[in-house]
Order: sequence, then structure tokens, then C-alpha cells
Amino acid sequence: MEAQTRMNQKFESLFTQMVEESKEIKSQITKLTGALAVQERGKFPSQAQSNPTGQHMA
Repeated sequence: MEAQTRMNQKFESLFTQMVEESKEIKSQITKLTGALAVQERGKFPSQAQSNPTGQHMA
């Protein structure tokens, strides 16, 4: 019986953690959606930049 109680407590703890992480993900998606909605319609989000010449990535 005691083992079952410990297992239930672990399950509740994991479930609570998953709920909190889900809330955080939902919050981040809401922020991203809001940021994308601010972008002007019909325009790219930034100006294109040409590749620099003579520079190589290490």
C-alpha cells in the first residue's frame, strides 16, 4: 500500500510539472503569435543582406 502511495505522489508531481510546462509553452506561442501579428502585411520581416565577400566561417 505504501509503495502505491509513493507511486501516486510521483505521478501527481510529474503531472503537475507537465501542466506547468504546458502553460509556459502556451504563453510562448501566444507571445510569438502576437509578435507575428504586429508585422506589416505584405512586407518581409527584415531587409535582405548580401553575403559578405572575403569572409569565411571557421
